[in-house]
Amino acid sequence: MNKLICCFTIFLLSCNRIIPIRGTYPNAAATAIINRPQQELWDKMLDLIVEPGLPVKMIDHTSGLIVSDYITMTAEASFERKNGEPIDPNAYIAMERYSQDYPDESSKLEVKAMWNLRLTKLTDSTTKVQTKLYHVLIGQGILQGTSTGVFEKTLIEVLMNEKP
Repeated sequence: MNKLICCFTIFLLSCNRIIPIRGTYPNAAATAIINRPQQELWDKMLDLIVEPGLPVKMIDHTSGLIVSDYITMTAEASFERKNGEPIDPNAYIAMERYSQDYPDESSKLEVKAMWNLRLTKLTDSTTKVQTKLYHVLIGQGILQGTSTGVFEKTLIEVLMNEKP
């Protein structure tokens, strides 16, 4: 009887294995040089945070650093295809999955992440921007996730293209 229970348990566990992330994603913060004054970009960034009411852990104008608190990004997360590319090419987060969740049942898992941004004045009219999405939490923390680089690229593009 114990052998039967053991075999049944192994069978159930093997049916629900975790498929790791296969793709290659950036580890470093995304960096760009923007031809705008630091204060202009700082004001724009604060508008982007305040308007939707994003949770913030820290804002330090002196260092130019903004650190978010966890924000829900379930709609911006995606499992990968078998070739290691996200099913949603616009996804901010690529995540591991359980084997039975293919092709994409990512919307049933709560996904949260934090991000940071640093604005460094280079000249009166030039600013270095660095940003990174990190500390991805999926569900109860069993699955892993990582930034695809899309969030960082999008944020930099908004700062580059938006008028003051």
